[in-house]
Amino acid sequence: MHGVRVIDLSRIVAGPICARILSDAGADVIKVESSTPDLTRSIGARGDGLAAYFSMLNAGKRAVAVDLRDPDGIEFIRRLVSDADVVLENFRPGVMESMGLGAESLRSEHPSLIYCSISGYGLTGPWRERGGMAPAIHAEMGLLAAHALRAQRDLGPEAQNHADYYTGLLATSAILAALFERERTGLGQHLDVSLAESTLYTMEWLPFEVNEVVDTGPFNPAITVVGILGDGTGVATAGDPVSSFPRWARAAGRADMLEGTSLEHREQRIANRAATVQALKDVLGGFPDFESCEKAARAAGLVCGRVRTVPEVASSPWAQDRQVFTTLAPEVTGVARPWRSSSEPPGPSRSAPRLGEHSIEIAEEVGLSREQIDALVSRGVLGCK
Repeated sequence: MHGVRVIDLSRIVAGPICARILSDAGADVIKVESSTPDLTRSIGARGDGLAAYFSMLNAGKRAVAVDLRDPDGIEFIRRLVSDADVVLENFRPGVMESMGLGAESLRSEHPSLIYCSISGYGLTGPWRERGGMAPAIHAEMGLLAAHALRAQRDLGPEAQNHADYYTGLLATSAILAALFERERTGLGQHLDVSLAESTLYTMEWLPFEVNEVVDTGPFNPAITVVGILGDGTGVATAGDPVSSFPRWARAAGRADMLEGTSLEHREQRIANRAATVQALKDVLGGFPDFESCEKAARAAGLVCGRVRTVPEVASSPWAQDRQVFTTLAPEVTGVARPWRSSSEPPGPSRSAPRLGEHSIEIAEEVGLSREQIDALVSRGVLGCK
């Protein structure tokens, strides 16, 4: 994607992670912040002030600070857009139009522009004006109810902002497809991506829910078992314990827990699921450590995983060999690009930017004179490091 320029007007999570991926793919991404910095700059601040959360979402980008309340600030953005391939924004519907930076206005001047709008519930429909934060989307789109049902637990919040990240990933796919289409037609397009629809699209059990299918089969991760090994290590199994318990019992040399017992036959294990789960936990507890557990599992065609913290993952030989973690900003470690290329290192190409760090060089790139730049800086229209 070298040679592709993206103007990132988005904030918080969904838009910024989309732009981060485009940057990792080689695009020149310019992050625009107004007089109010991106909220994530204050989450997990450390070292020289760059926040860990912000750095993860914005590494590889250049940054410009522009007062979007000033007509000259709006004109500066229009200059940026004149040489851009993609504009990305996640304001509420109508906000960009109110500033004169809506898709219709900009694309009328630049028909090849790809303009991607991310919102809670989409740009049309009766819910277009509603706020769309991930925790609310999880509730509205059935994610919380589905998790509670399949895990047989009370309703509760998710620990990750799934809706934001899924939307960012799907918006990236849409932008890449639009860039490919533009190569054929020369025309851009306006992309309308919502957190709500992205959440539905990524719910793997949605076909069961919407079609009222009861049996979820053996692939429901909510019914797999997490046990404790002899040395206290946590281990997660894969698959429905109703199906996997016989193999686990034999792999551990504990066929006595299966044969001639109330768990010997599948129908019995279905009827006694709680007892089956506990029996599998007992089997796991008989392994002295993870190495012996995984060795036995592999020999039996089973899969298991050691329960690790993220710092433990980062220090693992696998992560070090794959260069999974990298420096995103001074004193800030995060995840590198999650794909490998034969032509480029995993990146990112540059550290996460300070607020307005590249304002001057970007202003020069859009053709402003030194006098014009100084005037904008002195009036506070253009912020710089």
